[in-house]
Amino acid sequence: MSENTPNTPENAVPAAPRKKRRRKSAIPLLIRWVVIALLALSIILLLVFNRENLTLTGLKNWVLGEDEGPGYPITLTDGSVAFQNFLVENGEPAVVSSTTFLLLDHSGKELSLRQHGYTTPVMERWGDNFLIYDLGNKSFRVSTDGSSFTETPQFEHSIYCGAIAKNGNYAIASASDGYTSQLKVYDRNGRLLFEWASQQYLISTVSFSPNGKYIVASGFASQSGSLKTVINVFAFNKNEPLASHTLDGCVMLDVIFNDNDTVTAIGDTCAARFTVGKGLQVYDYQGLTLSAYDLTRSDGAVLALSASSDGRVGSLILLNNDFEAHTVTRFEQALDSIQRYGSHLVLLSDGTLSVLDNDGGTVFYADAGVDAVKAECNKDVCYILGAGEIRTVQLDLPKGK
Repeated sequence: MSENTPNTPENAVPAAPRKKRRRKSAIPLLIRWVVIALLALSIILLLVFNRENLTLTGLKNWVLGEDEGPGYPITLTDGSVAFQNFLVENGEPAVVSSTTFLLLDHSGKELSLRQHGYTTPVMERWGDNFLIYDLGNKSFRVSTDGSSFTETPQFEHSIYCGAIAKNGNYAIASASDGYTSQLKVYDRNGRLLFEWASQQYLISTVSFSPNGKYIVASGFASQSGSLKTVINVFAFNKNEPLASHTLDGCVMLDVIFNDNDTVTAIGDTCAARFTVGKGLQVYDYQGLTLSAYDLTRSDGAVLALSASSDGRVGSLILLNNDFEAHTVTRFEQALDSIQRYGSHLVLLSDGTLSVLDNDGGTVFYADAGVDAVKAECNKDVCYILGAGEIRTVQLDLPKGK
């Protein structure tokens, strides 16, 4: 159109159509954020109320939606199981027989099954972390998930004992060239963190602190015709022990950290406790025979002390967190196993499972089977090791007990 063309409605250039503006509504966006928030809250609540079940295996089964197992009893068809090789944590029983390692979940589902080929297998466990070694020989294997194992088929010396930590660190105590025994600590990837050797003492038991930064080792020796025991606590960045205590005439069978500073040890003729930087407390059995015991990190120790060598007729002694001895009850029949279970004591004797309160009153009992040799209670279920079988007893404890 030229400059002289009149601007009339007939010859006017049509205006470009105006794009309609879409009015954004805040309501759908608000609903979307509300849904996201509710979903996040549901996940948080689910995790909080099921925090005890949050193992690697449990999370895998939850995400993948895997089926429940067949339930208990579970038949063990692959050899005998030693007392110490039956351990339950997180509702998951683990057993090491003369031929295999087996890990089950609460429903009896097989989580892991591995052949080991060891002559005298010993299992150590902390959560999903496992150490299995061949006592008196030179092989061991380690797992941080209970499924995949890293094996050392030819260690340099015969193994005396071992331990595994909550963070996956592990320790091997063994014979040594030029020394009576040696201790080596490795991280979860197999890198050497610490090494110590003793010219006098044979290391018999070791254990990690909860934070995995310290280790306690107990050893024994014969000196001038008498038996001596030493208990050492080590930090991995120091050659000398942080704490060291010696005792006469008592060999430690088990040792544990109650926290990162306090150690409790159970021996054949005495029990001992100390905090790093403080003195040693000793509880002497006064000539009684230790027939059974349980040692826990948070709930103290319980001892079955008998006047006879067959374990009959004795007293059940509770050593609390202040290392004060309290006689809970007397027993007539030998105890096959005992367990400190929160504020209760679980006894297995002659095929009967009994649960006692701290005053010795029986609050629950059930038939465990005449072949029962050990009971491990976890999450209100007692897992019973029998002859070639694992079965369960559901605990029905009084409320508030």
